Amino acid sequence: MEQTNRESALEAILFALGEPVEEERLAQALACTPQEAAEACQALAQRYVQTDAGLRLLRMEHRWQMVSAPQYGERIQTLLARKKPDKLSPAALETLALVASDIVRRVCLFYKLLSGKPRRALRFERNIRFFIEFLVDRGDLVMETQDGVTVYRPAR
Repeated sequence: MEQTNRESALEAILFALGEPVEEERLAQALACTPQEAAEACQALAQRYVQTDAGLRLLRMEHRWQMVSAPQYGERIQTLLARKKPDKLSPAALETLALVASDIVRRVCLFYKLLSGKPRRALRFERNIRFFIEFLVDRGDLVMETQDGVTVYRPAR
């Protein structure tokens, strides 16, 4: 296989897999030696840098991965931040609120019983609450009582 064809095949393989791939596996897919696969990776990586492409090849020991160029990281983060969460029906939100409430209460009670350290259990509960945060964003699902207890209630 020609060097340019090998680089094109390599590019397709790394793009499709989306994870680090060992040089041995690349060599098997390209029907060449691991040394030739590594050389093709280096040539492709150099081409990306020279042409100021939006992609880069990252080498980690004997594995290669296709990644985005660092200068476009902020733009990618902006796009990912705009991703809207999936809509849940009122019935699904109600079920999720009830299940989440039960899980948090049981885990915290269990943790309090095992550790005997209520402070640690409260910290643990706060860490679990990130799991429920999106319920708060989706509607009136959480109510704080006068004694500071959080009550999860179904959506209206």
